Amino acid sequence: MIQFDDPTCDDGLNALTTIPPLDAATTRQYLEAAAHGDQHARALLIRHNLRLVAHIAQKYRDRGLPWDDLFQ
Repeated sequence: MIQFDDPTCDDGLNALTTIPPLDAATTRQYLEAAAHGDQHARALLIRHNLRLVAHIAQKYRDRGLPWDDLFQ
């Protein structure tokens, strides 16, 4: 699991630990709404999946790319 207290991580990444993951039913609701153009639902899906993005990016850290590029 990603270590959010890593000194190379931004303070913004530390804030990810306060965002709870969505349950499956809520995710489905937001996916349907986003598919119909609901920008708020899309933004919520993105925000609630940032922890997953950070976790995956952590696996590729020592391969020569800066952390910011991996996270983007």
